[in-house]
Amino acid sequence: MGGGGEKGVVLPDNAEQVIREFFGVDRMGSSYGMTEMNAMMIACDHGHYHVQPWVAVYQLDVETGRPLPRQGVQTGRAAFFDLTQDGTWGGIVTGDRITVDWDTPAPAGARRPDCARIFSG
Repeated sequence: MGGGGEKGVVLPDNAEQVIREFFGVDRMGSSYGMTEMNAMMIACDHGHYHVQPWVAVYQLDVETGRPLPRQGVQTGRAAFFDLTQDGTWGGIVTGDRITVDWDTPAPAGARRPDCARIFSG
């Protein structure tokens, strides 16, 4: 399982293969999360990150900070509200850019808009 993103660094096309060979594993998993949230989003075999039902996903317009519509395919600044966070208020606005298809069910069968391609930025 890997996490952390590339943080703007362009990795070689064979980076995952090199890592798998080094560690002697057939498959690598990926996750997305942050210390400000309890939730960890795990990528499915389709490369989408699945958000737990207790986390609300918001996308904000990069220029205005206003919430984007929760329909169609939207790309914007990621914000989350984690209902399980009890050490703080649970909301976080990130510097990450995410794309969410709010209308199409996830290939893995999820019926809520919880299958987002998340890009660190």
